[in-house]
Amino acid sequence: MEELIKLYKEYQQISRPYQALGKIKLNGSDGLEKLERALGELPSGEVFCRSIDEWRKKIMLLIEAEKNRRRESFGKLFSDFIRNQRELGTLVREFSSTRWRVGPFEINLRPVQSQVKFSYDEESVMNWTTVSTGEDINRLYSRMVEKLKKNEIPWLVFCDALWEAYEYLKKKQEINNVHNYRSVPSKDLIRETIVVLYRYSLDRKIVRLKDESPWVFRYNLDLYYARSQDIPEGKRISREAGSQNEIRQDKGIILNGLSANEDYKIFCYFRA
Repeated sequence: MEELIKLYKEYQQISRPYQALGKIKLNGSDGLEKLERALGELPSGEVFCRSIDEWRKKIMLLIEAEKNRRRESFGKLFSDFIRNQRELGTLVREFSSTRWRVGPFEINLRPVQSQVKFSYDEESVMNWTTVSTGEDINRLYSRMVEKLKKNEIPWLVFCDALWEAYEYLKKKQEINNVHNYRSVPSKDLIRETIVVLYRYSLDRKIVRLKDESPWVFRYNLDLYYARSQDIPEGKRISREAGSQNEIRQDKGIILNGLSANEDYKIFCYFRA
């Protein structure tokens, strides 16, 4: 960093004659005289371009060296975090140098900025945050796990809300003569289930949701399917993938994020 500061000062020295031009007040009595003197002190275009080009090459090399140093430093602290999580038995998968699955989370990395981002089912749980040590990431990870737990909706209540929302939307599609009315669009089901849960909170069946971020509902849906054998008979709702065209049109939602060993899956419809 000290070398970068020196080179920045070198740039100021190279550009000083041109900076002086901008400080001349032409409406002053000696404005023209100062302008003429300043122009006479300018280096030739060839000399200036050569100086700037040499300076640019030197500073680009230093910038790249500094970025490599930061990547290496961040790599060590993130490796500390990964090693610690593996020792604790957390499932870990590496997809690229900047994208990992650790437990239920996807962790994206910005090594040069020393930043991490936590997502669940590709929905942001915590935006980019700067870290200095592997222990910083361990603490963030623990906080994110706790955040998931705090946003768990009582399982039976969620089952009832999901079923009520599904039945309402299915009946609505039937009345409107929608083809294949039993298949309810996933995003419609999410919105309607949130409405039902809000109504439940008014009836004091549950505490009102403090966080309605997209990841909250997807997390609770994953918990719902993780306990599929416990879903009350007659209230089981299955997931349908939809066509590739529907997926390209962003009609689906990403689920299956509870375990790093499982791949994400996209579902466009729910059906009972």
